[in-house]
Amino acid sequence: RAWMLSMVARGRFTCLEPEPRDEILRDKIEAHAATERCAQSMIKDAHLLEVALNSDKRIIALDEVVRSLFKEFSQHHHPIKQVLWANPTIPEDSTLEWIKNHCPTLKNLKIGHQENHK
Repeated sequence: RAWMLSMVARGRFTCLEPEPRDEILRDKIEAHAATERCAQSMIKDAHLLEVALNSDKRIIALDEVVRSLFKEFSQHHHPIKQVLWANPTIPEDSTLEWIKNHCPTLKNLKIGHQENHK
């Protein structure tokens, strides 16, 4: 609690108003998910995308399964392609360095980024 009060006092904490659920996003998830289980996993974490799309388009989360599902789904819902997703447990994401650099837009963190395999 003291930490949060300190962050608020220094202007380093932003309280976001809850955004309404994005029913178009959720409907597309249900329509395009490979399985019902995949749809449930994505719906469970759809709030992450909803907040990101209505703020700074950044997500920091540990769930690689849902990240992978959203990567596949981004082909059906283009607005999420620009959302950046960093996982602190994935060394290639360099999450700490990314945060220290003020979370710049990095192509490899975009949900819609497709790696070229040659």
